[in-house]
Amino acid sequence: MSPDSPSDPSDPSDLPSLGIFPAADAFQTGAAELRRQAEAVGRVADEIAAALAAAPAPPAGPRWAATTAAELAADAARQHLAQLGRDVGETARHIAAAVTAYQEADARAAARLRMSR
Repeated sequence: MSPDSPSDPSDPSDLPSLGIFPAADAFQTGAAELRRQAEAVGRVADEIAAALAAAPAPPAGPRWAATTAAELAADAARQHLAQLGRDVGETARHIAAAVTAYQEADARAAARLRMSR
């Protein structure tokens, strides 16, 4: 595009480069794709929770010197995995909420545009 021609907001090559990524690599997606991705992220959170629930209990047996340390490490790993699952689930909810908010804002803007004509 020449510097004298008007900018096309739908053309990612018109976006200014910040020096991080070329302007042609601008992020683009649609609401339906973001909803699918939110669902996929939600399934990952469910898989983490299922893996945590399926973890076997430590076997009963003699208490060796390292048993307490191993139990503490396993408990810390379970807690970390549980937090990871919660964080992934929260991410899925944020993605879905962002799509909903964007669609609502887009609908409001379209309504204002129709009223101004």
